[in-house]
Amino acid sequence: ILATMIRHKYPRLRCFAFEPPGCVYDEALCNFSESFITSFVRHDDIVPRLAPANADALRDEFFELLARVKIPKFKLFRDIRDIVNDDDLSRRNLAVLRATESTPRD
Repeated sequence: ILATMIRHKYPRLRCFAFEPPGCVYDEALCNFSESFITSFVRHDDIVPRLAPANADALRDEFFELLARVKIPKFKLFRDIRDIVNDDDLSRRNLAVLRATESTPRD
């Protein structure tokens, strides 16, 4: 943000942004700054991918998954702290989750 604000004073300015949040600039500001700002994002870091639509999707998926739980929630939250391998995880998910199509919708 600072680079964008002082660009007019320092026209040769270059900015290297490490893991910048993705929801700060609109499209016009992105287009303006692409010639002097270079962003670095590692793997699946959540900060650069933050955006209102992504937060809404995460919230919706969380509540959808929570609605599929067919055991008392306190048992689930106690059990998910245990480290399990992929096969055990699949078995545990089958034991505690309803199928998506049979999830209550009220």
